[in-house]
Amino acid sequence: MKAAIISVTAKGAALGLELAGKLHGVDTCDLFEKSGRQSGGAANTYERLRELLQNIWNSYDAFIFIMSVGIVVRDIAPFLRHKSVDPAVVAMDERALNCISLLSGHLGGANELARKIADLTGANPVITTASDVNGLTVPDAVAGKLGYAIESYDMLKKVNGCIVAKEKVSYLADPRLTCADEFMPAAKKLGMDFGVYKEDMDLSDHKGIVYISEYCGKLPFAQTLYLRPRSVIAGIGCKRGVTHEDLFLALGKAFSAMDMSIKCLKAICSAWVKQDERGLLCLSGKLGVPIYFYDRQALDETIKMYKLEKSEFVEKQIGVGNVCEAAAMSFAEKIQLIKSKESYGGVTVALARAGFLLQA
Repeated sequence: MKAAIISVTAKGAALGLELAGKLHGVDTCDLFEKSGRQSGGAANTYERLRELLQNIWNSYDAFIFIMSVGIVVRDIAPFLRHKSVDPAVVAMDERALNCISLLSGHLGGANELARKIADLTGANPVITTASDVNGLTVPDAVAGKLGYAIESYDMLKKVNGCIVAKEKVSYLADPRLTCADEFMPAAKKLGMDFGVYKEDMDLSDHKGIVYISEYCGKLPFAQTLYLRPRSVIAGIGCKRGVTHEDLFLALGKAFSAMDMSIKCLKAICSAWVKQDERGLLCLSGKLGVPIYFYDRQALDETIKMYKLEKSEFVEKQIGVGNVCEAAAMSFAEKIQLIKSKESYGGVTVALARAGFLLQA
């Protein structure tokens, strides 16, 4: 998580400086202090909050505001889009009396962040989401903790409504995800109990189902919320100048061929010679996933390790005989090629599965 701590008073800046030194589990924590009201520590300064947010809003996963909630609400309002993409927002006072989870409590992790800050500062954590105040686990909290994608936010509202109303909802995993020995205990440690779906299950008394699956097939229940594990790595090779629309079309065809949801995409990988390819960079941005480029040595080592098939034409062009498969398989040590390279009109795609959902 990349976080920004923003203050408006000297006392708030001092609290922010202290908090930044204690806030573990955050990859990057940058301080922003109002000019003339600084802590004296290493920090960025700003003149106007709205202008600062305009410049940095899309650069952070979480914002910690040390100021009144009213200021925060007014100044973040123009930048809010949707709960699926909005960052976590926490607001606290300069005396650390209250720490309020204001936005993206579940998916963005603001509730958890507010609790963590409260533990560090002695503040009172203010959590207002209905599920939390009633001690209930909802799907967006599960998705936030596990890094899963939510298939439908309309269905999320319905299922969350069922849970808050204390109607029967079960969390189930696709039996094709042969990872129970790793997934079930890991989920249980996070306070989540999952069962494995079976076709002969009697779920007639259920008001909703939360189903973890990579695959597009639907369960025979009207109110089923699908959570998509981000477990698939796409290796892509392409001709120069290909558009992000054509790249997306090719990627979609590759996922469709496997009957898998494209929401399972975790990252895009390619060769070093494509690091300035605008279509690939745009595709990464549009899909909201990172993109990685591997050099010749890394690709060669992967080709040898997995005995990947080489193309004489590609090797003659760039000095390495396999791009998409080798790039995808270079992503992680524990990885499995699930779809061999296939060409879709100037775009070649291969898919690999990474993470604890790796099938045996």
